[in-house]
Amino acid sequence: MSNTIDPSSSSLNISIVLPALNEEGNIEILVDQIKNYFKTNSISYEIIIVNDGSTDQTGSIADRLADEYENITVIHHPVNKGYGKSLRDGFHAGRHEYLFYTDADLQFKINSLDLFVPHMQKGEADMVVGYRVGRQDAWLRKFLAWGYNKFSSTLFSLQVKDIDCAFKLFKKQSYLKLDLLSNDFLIDAEILVKARMKNFIIEQIGVQHYPRAAGETTVSFKHILQTLKGLAVLYLQTKK
Repeated sequence: MSNTIDPSSSSLNISIVLPALNEEGNIEILVDQIKNYFKTNSISYEIIIVNDGSTDQTGSIADRLADEYENITVIHHPVNKGYGKSLRDGFHAGRHEYLFYTDADLQFKINSLDLFVPHMQKGEADMVVGYRVGRQDAWLRKFLAWGYNKFSSTLFSLQVKDIDCAFKLFKKQSYLKLDLLSNDFLIDAEILVKARMKNFIIEQIGVQHYPRAAGETTVSFKHILQTLKGLAVLYLQTKK
């Protein structure tokens, strides 16, 4: 069977959650890419931008976009509350049957959804998750990510190639069963661990990764330590 979106399908509708922290150079470009992408198919969609305490113009740009387009909603965190909290707030606000999220740093192309959506249209999966192809990050970050994936996969018996890849699509009803609690970068692992515990069908698809065009990554060594601590807590929760 061909993995291409059925252009005649009008049954699929997606809430797109974009967590954004100091992404003034990227957010409008990403929204334009999303809007242009959905012009080529009949899928209904909405965009939810979660401005996580940005100190640049991300919030004001997002507000302007929401004024221009009726299917864009902005959630503002007055202070930085974390990546996981941003995603959870966006997921809860989503009104459509399916949830999709990606980062606002333009390191993915939205048209990779062409490979994801057919699995939902055909009812083949509860969740479709990406893994980065040709990852465009500094060598140290790639090395740390490799170690994190190895450790997490062993700890939780996860058969996932790229746990923290920010390109995931799933049913909102599936999300509601996960009872996510993470406020930080642990959220990606928590999603997958709890999905495995619920026996969700998870498909994995490679997505091309691109260099960051503007802005800087917000991931620091502090976040790595927080995530490792969170993994320990998550492990204890799953063993109860």
